[in-house]
Amino acid sequence: MATLNVLFPFASTAEGFTGVPYGSGFTLTYDGAEGNPAGSLETDVLGRNKAGISYWEWVGTWEDLGIPTGDTVTQVQLANGDSRCTLFNFVDAASIGPYEIWDSTGTVLIATLWTGRTITGVEGSYVSVGPITYQTVSSTYEASNTSIRIRIYTDIDLDNNAAAQLTLYEDNVNINVDYDEAGGNDLTGDDVISGISAVSDPTIEQIEVFDDPFILALWVILTWGFYEIWFLTSRYEQLDQEYDSYPSECKEREKLIEIFRIQFSSFGLLAWIALSVSLIILMITTNFYIELGFSFGTLGVTISFVVIFFIYLTKKFTTAEAFIQ
Repeated sequence: MATLNVLFPFASTAEGFTGVPYGSGFTLTYDGAEGNPAGSLETDVLGRNKAGISYWEWVGTWEDLGIPTGDTVTQVQLANGDSRCTLFNFVDAASIGPYEIWDSTGTVLIATLWTGRTITGVEGSYVSVGPITYQTVSSTYEASNTSIRIRIYTDIDLDNNAAAQLTLYEDNVNINVDYDEAGGNDLTGDDVISGISAVSDPTIEQIEVFDDPFILALWVILTWGFYEIWFLTSRYEQLDQEYDSYPSECKEREKLIEIFRIQFSSFGLLAWIALSVSLIILMITTNFYIELGFSFGTLGVTISFVVIFFIYLTKKFTTAEAFIQ
């Protein structure tokens, strides 16, 4: 299982959210100046006895959020949400939330990310909520190309007073989406998406096993290097036995020496370079081991094995050098 973290910071735009006001007197606009920091979704209600539910809505697919094509969504969570009331005049009742995910038609509720909170007056700073408990996504809506609607609700009821007014701001909506990768290549780690247009954070981006050409090439080089070394050492053992079977004055001994000299200089050098480069790359990309679920202990054992193997080869090659001479 992997986790996609989607952040809507509203720093410069409404991040694809559209305001759906309840009716007259309800105004939903993007405010680039107000926020935590600047930039947020504003809901303002003005007028006598104004009451109703409005919401901000984002429409798209799981893939639009950043889920890879073909993967399946398993559960969702509100990791964080900031909100604030800046104006509270003659209000009978008010609440922010719930935050919900609906199907493409907006008639079937997929998940409630957060049930919301009650507003009782002007707030001096933003109130943060989350993380909230994960919510399971039904198999009906788990496909990556499923169309969804993310809704941020407000429920407001103003008093019977001409000066009645309420202003709310919402910012930094942060949603975790857990998903299973196609083919069972489920890696640990998080992808971070800021808004819908941003790319994953490379510091914690997960690596797809064999989907990434770099990783595939790395394993090819490593496998080839081990094969060349195995071939060289096996051939050495064979030639060594044959060498001892000939009398010292036999010309076949000289031929064997020349054969081994050529094989040692070509296969040996290439294999040594291949294995060395592979080890260096693996050391640099330690995160590769972590993304595959390996512990640092496993990584240490692997490196120790390669080091011991290097020592073994060095001894073999030293013996081979003496053999050639």
